[in-house]
Amino acid sequence: MAEAKAKKGNLKFNAVDLITCVVFAALVRVLFLVFKMAGVVFPFNHSFMQMFSTFCFTACCAVVKKKWTCFYYTIGWVAIDFFLQGEHWLYWIYAFVGSLIVEFIMDAVGKSKFPDDPTDVYHSNWMYLFGFIYMCFYFWFTFWMIFNVFLVPCEVWMMLVAFLGAVVLSLLGTKLGLAVGIQGHKLTSN
Repeated sequence: MAEAKAKKGNLKFNAVDLITCVVFAALVRVLFLVFKMAGVVFPFNHSFMQMFSTFCFTACCAVVKKKWTCFYYTIGWVAIDFFLQGEHWLYWIYAFVGSLIVEFIMDAVGKSKFPDDPTDVYHSNWMYLFGFIYMCFYFWFTFWMIFNVFLVPCEVWMMLVAFLGAVVLSLLGTKLGLAVGIQGHKLTSN
């Protein structure tokens, strides 16, 4: 009984978990801003942004290893974009809708594939699927914003090539993020 109560208590978010989410949210923004200095042209810079995003998303989920990590991580980077970089308020829609959909999918897979400990899903190869879904929501919402809100012209073929690049780079980001996140979780859980 006491062991089950302790395990349930470990699944609740604490201050360290929230700070970890914010650190990874800030890291993804810093990585992208440093990368932008390299001068990679639009729309291909967004392909690389997906690599940084899935790296930080996967690492954050693997380090924290709790439900709602994706949601808090996404809220963190959208808040940084909104308050510090002056991003459009519509990004909040993505933050709520996209991250909640990914959270519900992660929860469902965790409960069905890992009935003994659903949080094991955060250290599994399922993270490649979750990273892909997260990347797709983020990529397509960003491009919807670019075309329909900011009215930036872009050829469809360029967007499709950028999306294919984003798929490949997000798989690399997920692989690196999973490796870093699992090691980070080992360090923080001891």
